[in-house]
Amino acid sequence: MFTNLQVALADAPVEEWAYEVDGEPVEDFREFQTRLDAEANVRAGQFVARVNGIVVSSI
Repeated sequence: MFTNLQVALADAPVEEWAYEVDGEPVEDFREFQTRLDAEANVRAGQFVARVNGIVVSSI
């Protein structure tokens, strides 16, 4: 999920990431990844990560 985003941000300073699951903020990447790994069927927009005005969302 993050490979293309990392490439896109290679020349830009990365601000703090923001993570959401089901529209609710989660504390950090570890919680985000744990919940993503535990989910059997991911819905569109269920998992969202934001940085530098770029939004990455599950589809």
